Amino acid sequence: MNTITFGQLRSLLETELHRLHYKEQSIKSYRRMWLRITKFLANQGTAYLTEKLGMAFLEREFDYFELERAGKVTQSICNAFRVVRMLLDFQQHGSVLRRYYKQRQLLNTEGLKLVLGQYAQFCRLKDYSPVTQKHYCNICEKFLSSAESQEIVQVADIDIRHVSAFINTLLAQLSTGPLQTRGERLVLSHRPLIALGPYSQK
Repeated sequence: MNTITFGQLRSLLETELHRLHYKEQSIKSYRRMWLRITKFLANQGTAYLTEKLGMAFLEREFDYFELERAGKVTQSICNAFRVVRMLLDFQQHGSVLRRYYKQRQLLNTEGLKLVLGQYAQFCRLKDYSPVTQKHYCNICEKFLSSAESQEIVQVADIDIRHVSAFINTLLAQLSTGPLQTRGERLVLSHRPLIALGPYSQK
């Protein structure tokens, strides 16, 4: 059973969106959808959001699954699905998944920004290909951002719980698409974290 109410979930997610530098206009659009979900949950006699209720909201308000089967989902309805998915993912993993990142700057803590820059230099010195360097740094930036959202301000404070939470987020993110592709992408997503380990001890 969920331990936080939808109101608490909304507040925590909004704080995270501000931390990730989402534009105020985007957050306002999220608030409007959150209000509709709040009213829906009230009509259902509950203050808690679940996967089942999230999907029921989409079906009730937008006839989502019927339109999806017919291939007639509009952009506005697709956006509603993304809002619900973001809430459910954040509730489960405590972080915003990669597919929702629209801004470039993810880190706020100067120490973590410095670590990311040093890690990029480390990858260059290891003579990784430019594509690999970009991939490693992108993944590690998101990992550090995830850790930062849990009040981590230096790499030395990161432990297995933070790594596990981030990997679980990746697993959820990679839960669609061909199985072989998911496996390949998952391996590629783990390697930067493995590389970060020995680097952080230097």
